[in-house]
Amino acid sequence: MLNIEMIEAVILTAGFAISCFAFVLSLAQSHVSRTYIWLGVLFFGLILSDVSDVFALILIDPAPEVMSNLRMISFLGSFLIPPTLLMYARALTGLTLLRDTRAGLIHLILPAIAALISIGFLALPNEARVAIFLGGPMAQASTFETVIMLALFALSYAFYVQCLVYSIMAFVTEVKHREHLKNLFASTEPFEMRWITGMGLLFGSFAVLNLISLISGTFGLGFELSVLMDGFMELLINLTLAAWGLRQTPGIASFTPARTEHQIDQHIKYEKSALDTERAARISSKLNMAMERDQLFRDPNLSLMTLSKRVGVSTNYVSQSLNEHLGLSFFDFVNGWRVEASKPIILSGEQPITVIAYDVGFNSRSSFYTAFKKNTGLTPSKFSERSLSCAASSV
Repeated sequence: MLNIEMIEAVILTAGFAISCFAFVLSLAQSHVSRTYIWLGVLFFGLILSDVSDVFALILIDPAPEVMSNLRMISFLGSFLIPPTLLMYARALTGLTLLRDTRAGLIHLILPAIAALISIGFLALPNEARVAIFLGGPMAQASTFETVIMLALFALSYAFYVQCLVYSIMAFVTEVKHREHLKNLFASTEPFEMRWITGMGLLFGSFAVLNLISLISGTFGLGFELSVLMDGFMELLINLTLAAWGLRQTPGIASFTPARTEHQIDQHIKYEKSALDTERAARISSKLNMAMERDQLFRDPNLSLMTLSKRVGVSTNYVSQSLNEHLGLSFFDFVNGWRVEASKPIILSGEQPITVIAYDVGFNSRSSFYTAFKKNTGLTPSKFSERSLSCAASSV
């Protein structure tokens, strides 16, 4: 029968093995995209964070000095994980990793402090190192030893705060990515990376629970996160990153047309003066005409670049005309046409909703429902009921 210690050991070993395997695969795919390098660094941080626990399992009667040094390596390696997670999310979504050198230095502050404290820790006598990490006996602490202990204690709090902050930043990155996609594609599902949101929530939950547990332990409040639960959450993080990260195509940055659009989109605000109101109105008219005449909205893969080529206008001007003259993103503009095309088919009652959704250009039933309700305030079934009711009352 398995006891708690055995289950903890299995979870820890499984998570460590996944990290090692995913690290090797990430490096093997680094020639495909630099994104995999960031993923590899992320898994390397996860490996370092678990190395002391794994060695504690496989070593028979390990020397306390060795274990204290390994604990320090794991402690230091943990600080690589949050900023690398953010850099990976930004690389995936095609966003600029760092705005400038100053932004890069900000991300390095906490890891740099942890590295300096690590150097100070290694300068301590063996007994002091063992006492700090393994709870061994310790003589009267010197001023330097006390400073190192207090710094490590503060860094324990800082690490979980760091995890929480970076999980929020990764979540915001994915949300911005989805909003940006609406200016490029009529159907954004193939390019969305909602698993990053799930990853951010999981990582943030891990940080919050550990932070609460740490505060509770400091002030004797009675709540303590079990080693089993902590290990299980780490295993989920490893599994999520391995399962999704290794098979995730690196965002819109991997598509040359979309990347061009992304770069152009960043400069639209600097070129607004080149397009006056009258010309924007003419372009908007051409866009509506192309939709009505050629039924372009029925193409589920319709993009801003495709539409721009069709009407013979640059992507800059098409996007600006939509945003400023019609007050719509490309995504909302196309889906508005799709919703309007679906209305008479819904009222005819001759086809099921799923068929209608695909017929007018949507990639899924759920995206059709979302767009229809956003445009009409009603679900397709409620729209049908209300229209039939109004028709009957007018007779």
